[in-house]
Amino acid sequence: MKKLISVLLSVLIFSIARAASPHGDDHIPFKEIGFQVINLGVLLVIIFFAVRKSIVELFKTRYAAYNEQAQKTAEAKAAAELALADIKARIQNLQSSEDHAIAKAHADAAALKSKVIQEAKTQAEKIKADTHLIVGAELNNAKNQIREEIINSSMELAKNTIKNSAETVSKKSEKRFLQEISNTKAQVSL
Repeated sequence: MKKLISVLLSVLIFSIARAASPHGDDHIPFKEIGFQVINLGVLLVIIFFAVRKSIVELFKTRYAAYNEQAQKTAEAKAAAELALADIKARIQNLQSSEDHAIAKAHADAAALKSKVIQEAKTQAEKIKADTHLIVGAELNNAKNQIREEIINSSMELAKNTIKNSAETVSKKSEKRFLQEISNTKAQVSL
């Protein structure tokens, strides 16, 4: 569209410049100007019929876009004004109830503090009970291990004692047996 307009303006300026140039005589060339005006008129009529629909469509779409944007802007403005009024009301409410909010915050903090303390006590009791159970179980395990070690040591001591006694008894028996054999031999030889 812009190219077409620039071409038309170029042709028009060229035509005017050509008409205004000196031709050697001092009269106005109405004949040439008339042909140029007719050419320009025909050109403008052709351009009008060629771009009429597109120009109309262009302005319709611009008009619709402008109206749509204006409507969106009006809706956004109304929403912003509503939000501003809501924020102003909240600020005024907060300013008027500042002491109430502080007192409520202190009460909430005290309730939270007591809740945390109670939970800590409950956890401490639970840990204490678990610790007693664990200590009791470990104590029983330790007692069982000590018993097993005492039993094992006693059995080992008993085995060693029996073994030593058996060795002593067998050495004495052997000695006595050999003595009896020698006594018997001595008696037989006599």
